[in-house]
Amino acid sequence: MSDFIDRLPTSVADLEEDAHILHDYEGAVSRWCHGCGDNAILTALQKLCAEEQLPPERTVFVSGIGCASRLPHYMGTYGFHGLHGRALPLAEGIKIKRPDLHVFVNTGDGDCCSIGAGHWLHAVRYNMNMTVIMHDNRVYGLTKNQVSPTSPKGLRTNTSPRGAPLEPLNALSATLGMSNISFVAQAVDWLPAILYDIIHQAFLHRGLSFVSVLQRCPHYLPGHFDPYIKNPERIRLLTHPNGIHPDEASFLQSRGA
Repeated sequence: MSDFIDRLPTSVADLEEDAHILHDYEGAVSRWCHGCGDNAILTALQKLCAEEQLPPERTVFVSGIGCASRLPHYMGTYGFHGLHGRALPLAEGIKIKRPDLHVFVNTGDGDCCSIGAGHWLHAVRYNMNMTVIMHDNRVYGLTKNQVSPTSPKGLRTNTSPRGAPLEPLNALSATLGMSNISFVAQAVDWLPAILYDIIHQAFLHRGLSFVSVLQRCPHYLPGHFDPYIKNPERIRLLTHPNGIHPDEASFLQSRGA
């Protein structure tokens, strides 16, 4: 018997644990509000890491400041929680020094489109191989209810008590108007199957992938997306011959069809 054991393949005898399970990508317990759409994005990213078997020691989540930017704390990987609006240049520096790493950026609508807007523009132009996810809840949440660049016109906040005076910035249109962009998508947090499909395809793309996720803020903008949630017919899956093709059955299931 001992001779038989000695002749077993090394991979079986040593029982090397090369495979990773979902638990391996779980970090600290999330402290986001109950019902916050950030939780759905976190779940999709943890599932992606497990499905793609990304080594935690070769995976980095980078963020700036804001509710969305707490995500690196909740991942069982490397993370860099940077300064407000500076997630993209930090991620670019990591990718330049270590091109072998899987680099993800999580940024909010204020973090990306306001103080970080210049970095956003040039990160798109550089088109480095990383996945950028913008959590768009259309308000500054962590700093307690201020108007953001994507806030709807008329929204009353601490900084706009008479209502936001400007039309909201359309992050998708703005990104499409930048030079050298190669992957742009939009998802919503309340359709988890499609959210995962889009983030998965964004990761597989070679180049910079920019995914804007409409994300619910149950504390400061409760019910803001209800017209779309309560009437799924207002949600349309856009397709293109050269685009991504999420599983249609998953889409119908997410819509309750």
